[in-house]
Amino acid sequence: MARRSLPLLKHLLSSSSSSTTPTLRRSVTYMPRPGDGEPRPVTLIPGDGIGPLVTNAVEQVMEAMHAPVYFEKYEVHGDMMRVPSEVMESIKKNKVCLKGGLTTPMGGGVSSLNLQLRKELDLYASLVNCFNLQGLPTRHQNVDIVVIRENTEGEYAGLEHEVVPGVVESLKVITKFCSERIAKYAFEYAYLNNRKKVTAVHKANIMKLADGLFLESCREVATKYPGIKYNEIIVDNCCMQLVSKPEQFDVMVTPNLYGNLVANTAAGIAGGSGVMPGGNVGADHAIFEQGASAGNVGNEKLLEQKTANPVAVLLSSAMMLRHLQFPSFADRLETAVKQTDWVDTHFAAPLTKTFAGAAQKFHLPTHGNQWRALYVCKANYAPLSPISFLERSATVYRDRTSVVYGSLKFTWAETHQRCLKLASALSQLGISRGDVQNGEKGDITSNLVSLRCSVFALSIILLGVNLFILKVAALAPNVPAMYELHFAVPMAGAVFCTLNTRHDSNMVSILLEHSEAKIIFVDHQLLDLARGALDLLEKTGTKSPMVVLISESDGSSPTGFSSSSYEYESLLENGHSGFEIRQPESEWDPISINYTSGTTSRPKGVVYSHRGAYLNTLATLFLHGIGTMPVYLWTVPMFHCNGWCLTWGMAAQGGANVCLRKVSPKDIFDSIDQHKVTHMAGAPTVLSMIVNSAMEELGFGVSHLYGLTETYGPGTYCSWKPEWDSLPLNERSKMKARQGVQHLGLEDVDVKDPVTMESVPADGKTIGEIMLRGNTVMSGYLKDSKATEDAFRGGWFRSGDLAVKHSDGYIEVKDRAKDIVITGGENVCTLEVETVLYNHPAILEVAVVGRPDDLWDKPLDRLPRYMAPRTVIFEDLPRNSTGKVQKFILREKAKALGSLFRMPYHFDMDDAWTDERTTVYVNSFFTRN
Repeated sequence: MARRSLPLLKHLLSSSSSSTTPTLRRSVTYMPRPGDGEPRPVTLIPGDGIGPLVTNAVEQVMEAMHAPVYFEKYEVHGDMMRVPSEVMESIKKNKVCLKGGLTTPMGGGVSSLNLQLRKELDLYASLVNCFNLQGLPTRHQNVDIVVIRENTEGEYAGLEHEVVPGVVESLKVITKFCSERIAKYAFEYAYLNNRKKVTAVHKANIMKLADGLFLESCREVATKYPGIKYNEIIVDNCCMQLVSKPEQFDVMVTPNLYGNLVANTAAGIAGGSGVMPGGNVGADHAIFEQGASAGNVGNEKLLEQKTANPVAVLLSSAMMLRHLQFPSFADRLETAVKQTDWVDTHFAAPLTKTFAGAAQKFHLPTHGNQWRALYVCKANYAPLSPISFLERSATVYRDRTSVVYGSLKFTWAETHQRCLKLASALSQLGISRGDVQNGEKGDITSNLVSLRCSVFALSIILLGVNLFILKVAALAPNVPAMYELHFAVPMAGAVFCTLNTRHDSNMVSILLEHSEAKIIFVDHQLLDLARGALDLLEKTGTKSPMVVLISESDGSSPTGFSSSSYEYESLLENGHSGFEIRQPESEWDPISINYTSGTTSRPKGVVYSHRGAYLNTLATLFLHGIGTMPVYLWTVPMFHCNGWCLTWGMAAQGGANVCLRKVSPKDIFDSIDQHKVTHMAGAPTVLSMIVNSAMEELGFGVSHLYGLTETYGPGTYCSWKPEWDSLPLNERSKMKARQGVQHLGLEDVDVKDPVTMESVPADGKTIGEIMLRGNTVMSGYLKDSKATEDAFRGGWFRSGDLAVKHSDGYIEVKDRAKDIVITGGENVCTLEVETVLYNHPAILEVAVVGRPDDLWDKPLDRLPRYMAPRTVIFEDLPRNSTGKVQKFILREKAKALGSLFRMPYHFDMDDAWTDERTTVYVNSFFTRN
């Protein structure tokens, strides 16, 4: 499908076309969407006074950095009666305008052209960002305030008349619609840009009806954003607080007149109105210009010297570039401006004279005019997405086996058709990009694409346009439907949210509420689990998702979930195989949400992008030497990191997916023998099922991976070296047990001191934290900006895992940071203790955690005294779906035991190594100081 070139602010926080008031209910999640990169026309109005000087500087900077925009320049001056019609047509056509300052005439006779532009284009939101710039001396530091004011009503509505000679009446108009619209805009801006607080500025103590209505609207909207702090302040107190303590403010939302006062005050505090960027935006158009008062427009001295400070317009241009979906250009320009030391209030004259001056001042590359004709367009750029693999396989491997499940088999042509029909059916149910209005069963509603965005943010986390994207959840094992959903859901334009089948109903309900899934696909064997989760949602007043029942292929499963549920195969048959795939608007669009396993805390929603999934898929295929038409045995849950992205990888290579509902040694060996399996993967718990002799003797080639949900699964790979083949078995085992070097999809992996961010020595002894960065690191945690910030602090993803780096550059994991125990002043890696205990033939599984105590007791003779466990408890170990022990649960149990008691004298720790009655239990749980 051809990519749409909609403006960034299309449908920005506005109601749907069928509604007269904006909706208040937040039911969507936003993700970044860089654009298609085609050169875009922009209407340029240099304006009055110094306007031509500063806009000319912008033109030269754009030329120097080869920005993919070109200007349509028009002369407009403040003394005109109206903006010329050809200028208005240009803005309406281009959707975007960059404007210098226009003088606003005083008194009667000539109306404000700025007011005309805002009214005719419905530019209802004015945004000004006031923040400290390097080198600008100010009374306050850490100022970063965003002022958002309503632009179309209030005192600036222009409703004035002379009642009788000498008496003029000026009307202030406040409406519910516009108040809700600007309030929701402010809260959405805060939500998108990781802002923590919204402050409503008012004068409701005097204007009880007008400002009272504004406050009422803000309060209603605030209830839909519980994660954002909301407060109110009277405008006169606000000005005083701004001057005395500006750092207390974050996002401020105001009616028209107050916003003008507040924005200019904040700008003056942060360094001056001439350096603050801004924009006036609406549903279809945007005008970017100096943010605060353009009082310097007619400065005769600046005009005479032909020097002016273009910082405000340059930063506004960066906002414009991001709006036009060129985030990399926006970042370069924005960073250059911020890194420049602004000692003088005026800009050096060379900037307005030469391209080289602009490039040097802003640290921009000057490649010469020979590069000017090169740019990104649809002919040489398409968003990376793994759903493209399926279309290719349907052609290249048309009649080859795609899916095997018991006696059921599909070809790639059939899988392609089934996924198209399922995507079509989802679309008919209202699942795609945009808001959804779900009718009763049988009432299939259509859905319009709804784009929303963050207009600007100089410290933005989510870049560019953001989409309303709906989630489709699945609670199912490795069955064909689960595989098909990995393609069908993103083909419909939605995000696939996989749920762990080992969760209980309470956790499933929590994740459904958190993900805001509109539909959940439930395997027939998990009906009771799903029922319990939906019952809990109903009790909390949360709307439950629609249910689609995945029946067993032989028809032996239950008949249905409820009268309002759908059945998978019936739903699929209602779809159309000619469905036009909804390709991602951008490769940064989210493709899936995978919740962390909860080994150390409550699960977090990890967001994967189409780009990351695509790159991780190819990297995994290449790194493991998976060639064409492999046979892959599904022992890794598809709900875990999307099966490490091999769900899409098998389509890329035309492989056969051998699906197993349950994993057992018999099923594994039978499948390997029957289907001639070439590849499989699994957690250590899976491999332990089939290890009765050395893996090499069984004909397996074992590769060791380390990774996290946040890295799309694999983060490192223990790349084997031929010279290690001749090492003794125990030495080879030690080499293979290391976690290795970075996966091909990652740029870098390092072991660092988490405080100094310095790399630890490559001595195999010094412990640091594993940190990763690259294209296959998550986009972030769903609706958890604090956790995302913490994880990416310092420009690396912080894994929370501790490791050492060996002299050959290979890393070796030692423990989780949370699992380190301090005893006797020493740091103890619980993994080392577990390794020693695993050497005992009677111990199958063991986990070690710590609990507070001052006492010492008899150590094990194979460990230093401080490592010796103090308490031994025998019980089942709590595990997640990947087989990892959930030590946070064990730590809570250890705390509940209270202070350490000494072991009974008749229990000898030495006997624990010889007494089978003591150690024969399948799961053993050790705690120690």
